Order: sequence, then C-alpha cells, then structure tokens
Amino acid sequence: MIAQAASGTNDNDDDDTVNFLLATSGLNVSDCLFSLIAIYIIGNPRSGIAVYMSYLISEMTLNHLMIFIFASLIAVSVSLVLSLKLGDSFSRLMGGVDYRKLSIGVILLQILILYIFIFYYQAPVFYMTLALITSTAMGMLPHYIGVGKSHLMGILIIPAIVIYMQMFI
Repeated sequence: MIAQAASGTNDNDDDDTVNFLLATSGLNVSDCLFSLIAIYIIGNPRSGIAVYMSYLISEMTLNHLMIFIFASLIAVSVSLVLSLKLGDSFSRLMGGVDYRKLSIGVILLQILILYIFIFYYQAPVFYMTLALITSTAMGMLPHYIGVGKSHLMGILIIPAIVIYMQMFI
C-alpha cells in the first residue's frame, strides 16, 4: 500500500480502501499467529487471547501449535467467504443505523456487564467504578485533544517495561 501510494500507481479510492482492509486483516491474523508461536517458543503469551490459551494448555507442544494455526487458517478462509457474500448487504443495513444510539447502547451494555461481574466476583465496587471512570476518561481524551488513539498504548507499554526492568535489576 505504501509503495503504491508513494509511486502514484494506484489512484483509485476503492482500491485504497480494499488495500487498507486487506492490510489490516493481514496484520490481525499475523498478530494472532505470532502470539501462538511466542507461547510455543518462549513460553510467554503476548496478547490477551494468548494468555487465556496458556491457562487452558499448561504446555504448548508443536501439535497444539499446528492445530491452532490450522484452525486459524480455516477461520480466516470462512470469514473471507462470509465477508464477500454478506458484506454489501450488511453495509446497506448499517447505513440506516443511528450511531449515536448504537454507541450509547454499547456503552450501557458494557457498564451493565462490568457491574454484573463486580457483584458476581464480589470485587470492590468503589475501586472498580473509579477504574471505569478513569478508563472512560482516558479513552475520550484523544478525541478531545485531537491526537490518535494509538498514543494510549503507553498505558500498556510503560507497565510492561517497568515489570521487565525489575527482572533485570
């Protein structure tokens, strides 16, 4: 995509959209596969789903890795076919959706689920509400100050750096 944009060989906006979607999908699939490979090689999960997988399987073997890679490739293939078949009708359907109402509904659903888990696991309500307010404010901050949401990754990277630095000290 970058080479095409720099060379000017691709002037069609539709091709740019398709290329962006393909690149994003490819990155997501490769991230999943590299997380599984990281569990197998170094025994350290690098994503949320990989952490969960490491809880399910105490020791990742080559057979497990091959099964997960094969399952991932099948899932990607099925999702590609479904996206091509259902994509146009779904985009027409989503064109009539009021995104403000949808966003408010999703936020309220997430808050409801959070409090269900809080009471189910008997977590401290005050601290969890404080975490909810803080995370909501942090999520809204890039929108109001006009920066990319990717800058919030420091919230995840800085604690990881501190934890790994303690291992070497």
